Amino acid sequence: MKPRDGASIKAVFNDKYDYEISLTLMDGDLHHENVRPLSTAKGFVAIEMPDNVVEASESISIFMEKEEDKVQINIR
Repeated sequence: MKPRDGASIKAVFNDKYDYEISLTLMDGDLHHENVRPLSTAKGFVAIEMPDNVVEASESISIFMEKEEDKVQINIR
C-alpha cells in the first residue's frame, strides 16, 4: 500500500494479488483529499481490476490503514 499523509487503501484478490487505488479526473474522487477524523466526506476511490478478477468467485477484500488504525472490508 502506498500511504498518502499516512493513509493507504488497497484491494486484495484471493489473498494473493494486490490492486492499488487509481486516479480519476471525475468530480468526487477522494484520491488526493485529506479527510479529517470524525468528519464527513462524500466521494469515491477507484480501484481498477481485470474483468476476470471481478467476475471470479474468489475473495476480494479492501484494506485501509492510517498509522495504527486498520480496517478490512470483505467484498466477497
